[in-house]
Amino acid sequence: MWTTRPGSIRQAHERRTFRPAVLRRREPPAEERGDMLVRVARTDRDHRIDLLGELDREGAVELRRCVRHLETAIGDRAVLGCAGLSFVDARGLTGLVDARAYLGGNGVSLGLAEPTPLLCRMLAATRLTGILPIVF
Repeated sequence: MWTTRPGSIRQAHERRTFRPAVLRRREPPAEERGDMLVRVARTDRDHRIDLLGELDREGAVELRRCVRHLETAIGDRAVLGCAGLSFVDARGLTGLVDARAYLGGNGVSLGLAEPTPLLCRMLAATRLTGILPIVF
């Protein structure tokens, strides 16, 4: 037979260790995580590649991967939409130059559309405005 002393249930309850519940965090959008999203649209001979997020080392790798998978022909034109870029560093600029070199080697012209003020300053400071022209 079980007997309990007065207060023993309360004392047992108070001795339990507190374990907080594991909560799932809401996954932030890619722009908030520091990732870069790439959206590609194609018309007859034009390719529109919109860049969203941060163009850093990982973003440059994603841009290179995207450019290499484009189905292009000689005389096509590619436009990089840069309005959605929140950050660009030196490796991101290298990724832009690499994309231009790869596409130029395949006979495709590349231009930047809607560059952010930061990107314009970086292009001017590095004298890349001739290599990466801004198109309207």
